[in-house]
Amino acid sequence: MKRRKATATKRTCGTVKVHLSVRGVRPTKKFKAALALRARRMLRALSIEAPELSILLCDDGSMRTLNRDYRKQDKPTDVLAFPMGARPRSNASVLLGDVVISLPTARRQAAGRGHDAMEEVTFLLAHGLLHLLGMDHRDPEEEESMMRYACALWATSRRTLGHVDKSKAGY
Repeated sequence: MKRRKATATKRTCGTVKVHLSVRGVRPTKKFKAALALRARRMLRALSIEAPELSILLCDDGSMRTLNRDYRKQDKPTDVLAFPMGARPRSNASVLLGDVVISLPTARRQAAGRGHDAMEEVTFLLAHGLLHLLGMDHRDPEEEESMMRYACALWATSRRTLGHVDKSKAGY
């Protein structure tokens, strides 16, 4: 008797997809796995139906090129966000866009703030994710609001409950 190949399609509703890649840096497998887990926790906390996110960890040279080409600023930065802006069909993933993080810059900032690189990269990811969702920090009021949301996402990614004290978080 021949077995028939199953043809049922899986629904993507509720599926959280995180694509993590690297360019010019060598984070450990453990670091990449922890970051992907934290990204999935943040996406679940945002209650977006079937979100999909791409993360690139890169070196300062790659970040400088992106910053120059897309923002006309010829210097490296810590995080850039590139939203997709397209709306999905039903049962399709919501491709939010790309968050690019300079790992060397994040490490320097972490050392200056007295915490480890994972905490800094997680916060930068939260910041970039909020940019993908349309938030910005053009004035002090927007910046304060975005900081509160980023701290809340950062805390969610760490499974921390309650209010996040920004002074203790180092931000």
